[in-house]
Amino acid sequence: SSDRKFPIISDIASAFVTEAGYTTGTTVVAESGKLDDLTLSPNKIISLVQMSAELMQQNAAVEGALQANMAASIMAEFEKALLQNAATTTNGPDSILSDAAADGTGAISIAALATMEAKLLGQNINQATARTAYIFNGNGFGAARTVAGANFVNGFFDPINRTLNGHKYFVTTNLNAGGGSTKDAALFGAFDHLHIGQFGGIDIVYDPYTLGGRGIGRLIVTTLMDGQRRESV
Repeated sequence: SSDRKFPIISDIASAFVTEAGYTTGTTVVAESGKLDDLTLSPNKIISLVQMSAELMQQNAAVEGALQANMAASIMAEFEKALLQNAATTTNGPDSILSDAAADGTGAISIAALATMEAKLLGQNINQATARTAYIFNGNGFGAARTVAGANFVNGFFDPINRTLNGHKYFVTTNLNAGGGSTKDAALFGAFDHLHIGQFGGIDIVYDPYTLGGRGIGRLIVTTLMDGQRRESV
């Protein structure tokens, strides 16, 4: 349950030098590089469901189904915190995009998509190794797909491989969830710059005692998680 610190290396520079490698009394290549750190902290997230004794007796598979759905609920809440409009989350991880570069509030268009990519790739992002991707809410995805189908050559939008202009895309209702569900929303980022930590796995406990006098048990799923973006890109 303790914090976990990760090293972040940046700003390393190189330079051409003479064969001798130096000038008398002068260092030709200045020292460069910066070693920072990013700390992930455990944030507790819990899902709790009540179930009757009758249900548990009648269907032995119900507990497994509940566990799967509760785990999915926990991950959805974690994603919601990381993708929220507000900068901070009460008792949870902060947003990864609250201070990201914005591209206005206009409609999703060819120019808007191109500008998003240009802004990101202009931050010394290595396109060959970076895990770049789009994230849309449902309306934003519909708008981007319509634009792609109407204006781009074949292959720009690939629903089979789930790519847009060669970048993976994902769709979630958690993007712009606090900013108006009817609005189009799109995010483009380098997600190898995102660090996600889970501390100690998932703890699953069946509690038959707290509500035992009513013939009701409780399934409790608990985990500790955190996520942060390592730099403002």
